[in-house]
This record gives sequence, structure tokens and C-alpha cells, in this order.
Amino acid sequence: MKRLLKLFLFCIVFGEVNAQINRFYDEDSLRAILRDTPMDTTRVDVLNNLAGSYFFKRPDSTLFYAQQALALARKLNYTTGIQFGFFRSGEANRHLGNLVEAAKIQSEAIEFNRKVKNKNYEANSLGW
Repeated sequence: MKRLLKLFLFCIVFGEVNAQINRFYDEDSLRAILRDTPMDTTRVDVLNNLAGSYFFKRPDSTLFYAQQALALARKLNYTTGIQFGFFRSGEANRHLGNLVEAAKIQSEAIEFNRKVKNKNYEANSLGW
């Protein structure tokens, strides 16, 4: 009985934390932040979060924002931004049925992640 109660409490707490995190993915708020953000790594992060917020609703918008994030991250040589940009772009293309383009992007991501020696993102690209 104690284990069941602990599991129940864990689910309640985890659900609340998840709800708190998802508030940061409000498209209107992210677009407002984007308007006032200079062309720096913060802008890349906002673009990637905006891309992620649209994934299940409008994958074409995900692709639009992810491509912007990837281009800016490459210009800034921002490794994390490039990794997320690849991931979001590849997944958006896959979701849209553009499988050849998705595979091309994931191949680029694999090469990039091997170059920066990030096995986590390399495995992520191999898996998707």
C-alpha cells in the first residue's frame, strides 16, 4: 500500500513539474521574446523552442523555425544550437513525409556530432 501511495504522489508531482516546464513553450510568448532578442545564442534557443512547440500541431512551422535556428547557430558556431536545429529539422521533415530530406539532415547531424565527439546526439540521429 505504501508503494502505491508513493507512486501516486510521484505521478502528481511529476505531472505538476511537467506542466510548469510546458509553460515555456507558449508560442505567443516565444514569438514576443523573439522580437526583442538579438542575433545571438539566446535567439537560437528561442527559435528551437518555438520549433519544438509546433511539432505535433504544425510541423511546417517547426521546419521554418528550425531552419532559422540551424542557420543562425552555424553562423555563430553554437554547437548545442546546431545539434537541436538538426534534430528539429530532421524530425519536421520526417513528420511531413519528406523522408529523403529527413535522412539527409540526420546524416549531416551524424557527421557533425562525430566531429564534436558527442555520442548522445550521434545516437539520437542514428535512431531517428
